[in-house]
Amino acid sequence: MKKRLFYLFMVTVLLSSYLSGCFFLFTSYELGFSQSEIYASVGETVELTQYLTDKSDEISNVSFSASNTDVGYVSDSRFIVLAKGTATVTARYGNSRASVRIVATYDEVSEMSIYSHSGRAVELNDYEELEFTALTGQGSGQNANIVWTLNGNQSAINGINFYHTPATAGVYTLQATAVDYDISAEYEFVVYDGQQDLSVSYDESLLIQEQPQTVFFALGGMTQKSLVEWQVNGETVKEIIAKTTADLGFEFLPQGVGKYEISCLVNGTTVRMGENMTTTVVVKGDLPIKNLRLDYDDSYPNVYLRWDAPSVDGVFTVSIGSQKYTSETHSDKFSDGCFDATGIIEIFISYTVGLSYAGDEIFSGSSASFYHTAVKGTAMDYLDQKYLNGNYYMTDDQEVYDIFSYAMTFRPDATVVTVNAKPCEQVIIKLFMGYTSEHSPSYLTDIAWKKASQTGSYYLDASGSTEKNGVLKIRISFVTGNIPTNFDTKNKTAYDSLQVPHLSSDNYNGEFAIDSRPLSYDKVSTTEELYFVVNEGYQPNIEQGSSAQQIYETVRETLRKIIDEEMTDAQIVHAIFDYIMWKTSYDYAVLENSDVAQSVQQPAFYLDGVLTTGFAVCDGIAKTFSLMCNIMGIDCKRIVGTARSGEKIAEHAWNKVKLDGEWYMVDCTWSDFLTNVGTTKIEASSHKYFLLSDSDTKYSHFENDSSLYPRTAPVAYDYYDDVQGVFKVKNNLLLSTQIRAIANYAKQNKKYGYKVCGKYYTAQYFAIEIKMDAKIYAEVQNTFYTLLRAKLKEAGFVQGSFSIVDFDEICIVLIK
Repeated sequence: MKKRLFYLFMVTVLLSSYLSGCFFLFTSYELGFSQSEIYASVGETVELTQYLTDKSDEISNVSFSASNTDVGYVSDSRFIVLAKGTATVTARYGNSRASVRIVATYDEVSEMSIYSHSGRAVELNDYEELEFTALTGQGSGQNANIVWTLNGNQSAINGINFYHTPATAGVYTLQATAVDYDISAEYEFVVYDGQQDLSVSYDESLLIQEQPQTVFFALGGMTQKSLVEWQVNGETVKEIIAKTTADLGFEFLPQGVGKYEISCLVNGTTVRMGENMTTTVVVKGDLPIKNLRLDYDDSYPNVYLRWDAPSVDGVFTVSIGSQKYTSETHSDKFSDGCFDATGIIEIFISYTVGLSYAGDEIFSGSSASFYHTAVKGTAMDYLDQKYLNGNYYMTDDQEVYDIFSYAMTFRPDATVVTVNAKPCEQVIIKLFMGYTSEHSPSYLTDIAWKKASQTGSYYLDASGSTEKNGVLKIRISFVTGNIPTNFDTKNKTAYDSLQVPHLSSDNYNGEFAIDSRPLSYDKVSTTEELYFVVNEGYQPNIEQGSSAQQIYETVRETLRKIIDEEMTDAQIVHAIFDYIMWKTSYDYAVLENSDVAQSVQQPAFYLDGVLTTGFAVCDGIAKTFSLMCNIMGIDCKRIVGTARSGEKIAEHAWNKVKLDGEWYMVDCTWSDFLTNVGTTKIEASSHKYFLLSDSDTKYSHFENDSSLYPRTAPVAYDYYDDVQGVFKVKNNLLLSTQIRAIANYAKQNKKYGYKVCGKYYTAQYFAIEIKMDAKIYAEVQNTFYTLLRAKLKEAGFVQGSFSIVDFDEICIVLIK
């Protein structure tokens, strides 16, 4: 049995802290490590259990401690490496113990690449500055000592980023060298001037083949050096920069029976192939039917026969025992790759299921079959028992993790019991294991607990035997509730907030993406249930009159005020980020309560903290950010782990959000800060922790289990170029001119108020945010701030009426 205590809140550096404990009965267990030393890199997370010699179920009850917390610290079974050095980690279980030496070093970088922010083909534009980033190790920022060479000429620009404005069209070769590691990377890109009159020719007689034959596609009409991409079924299979004006071709050999759609792009524009934009090559033969299976898990009592095959016309026949059903006689039951077998296939009976295809002018006949083994009769109850849009019949480990998270949130059929002399709500979930997991029940529960990342205090116990009756029983005893109760804000301090100019001034009248999602099976009544359901991708089935309804209506009304229909996803995420920082004060009062059971009842840990009281901690802030993004159809996840600022390390929650197919890190909590303008203390904000990459925070934010969360894009999302009130300093050649522009902007804009959420606010405080390259910051830091103060005074701002807050490469100018 395990006891888990979570207590997420903030410390003075805007981190969070938690208490955790593990209680169990000691038994005989001999500990040992498989090696005497473990080598790891700074910023790495070492899973200690994988080095224990005994991998039995008792492994989850082993505790670990570290001798040198300057080098790293232990969180559950993980060692987080903070700095270069050595530390001894000791494992304990009962009277048995074992030690291993951790040797921490900096990454030995052996690979390097160059990332282009504009792509590999760019149209010539006198005003467009191209940006490139050197990626070393796991991402950018590994080492700032980079030397750049463009077309053989060494640049005066050093550092992670390189900027260049092309003067002429042509092919450019860029090289970056990491001096400290003696490695380099080369990147070739093309600058083109306007469109060309291009065409693709080919032998039409080879478009339909009995056997795979090579088809040659010739590209003609090229007049300048260009980036050429050949695609098959939408995927690029050949990419080259054409350095001559000669025809550039593509030899395509089909890989078996099927249809292949060929397209050609030059500098990102599709070249017409005759009357069409694509050409299809067909190889005749048997229709490949793969992965024929029954699907009934989440849909029972509906049963479907599914298969994978190219989309074709023609007649399909399904055979179930002696019965046959064709797509001609039962067209209502057939769809692409699916046959509705509800009422036809009885899953509790064993028989052979077959599928055949009669053939057409391209694909000849083919067939496939499998033997369905009868599902145990006891499984019916679990198939019928629904939750959200699933059931209690498990087909893989992921389903176990999902229903565990659901049980932690909804607490279905909870009863009041006493555990370890404490009154608890207890939930018992019984799962039918319709598959054989390679993990033990205790291991499955342990992983499920990590994935759930629930705030609170509870005991876990898992038992079951798939050999006897196929049932896994998980018992969760909750010491704490998950409904906020104390909404008293008398002892909390709300500082004057800086008005944020990055929200919409027009109302959003469009549809919310969440409204087109499947409706949750369960009624949603609490705000924790609301967060969970929306985060899982379901439309909440709201219980009327509940706290969930109140918060859901509030957040939808807020979204309509802070965004508009013209915004991109990045701008929507930006508006949500700024709104949360603008409306929320950090709940420092929570720190004063050491009683876990009392503290986790505070609204600060829930959506209610941000959306009702205006006071929250990182957990409530991360949940709110995730909720608002997912309502808009923008994928977002709450991340749980630890964070480090200076010598302080604590538990923390933040987010990852998906934009343009890539994930980015967001931390609203760390982006808010308290400061003084003159003698007035105000709450201001920055965007230092907005849309970053994993590499940007590898030394400050550590995920509990990185396998549970998506990896980010290699470099941060650059939003600074098109945001009002934000300046980007890319070089030090015209530093005085750039600073004068910043001061003039402040002088011209301070007199205007901000329209936020449909209302006008007096601009009591005005903010300007300045982003500098790391290399530029190191070179001009002192000069920059001296010049900035001088120019602000020239613009009429007296001493005490403004403040400059330095966050390394991020600088915030606050004007009263």
